[in-house]
Amino acid sequence: MQTELLNRIAESIEQDIIACETLVQLLHHERKLLADRALDTLDSIIQEKSAWLIKLEQSAKTRQSLLISSDINTAEDPAAAFMAW
Repeated sequence: MQTELLNRIAESIEQDIIACETLVQLLHHERKLLADRALDTLDSIIQEKSAWLIKLEQSAKTRQSLLISSDINTAEDPAAAFMAW
């Protein structure tokens, strides 16, 4: 069970890395659009950024609930317990 939990947490973190990398690319694109004054395209960038931020928030909530359901959450130092686990 703990291995499955650890795998789910690791998958969640990997998905967050992808989301963050995508957000960085979107921010670079947005900066270029602003510099070029291509304001008509900004709405789509804003909507896409919002969708990725929602995914990050959902992922954080999922990880939090996974940690609450594990013994890690009751440890004196949860970060150290997670790393030892």
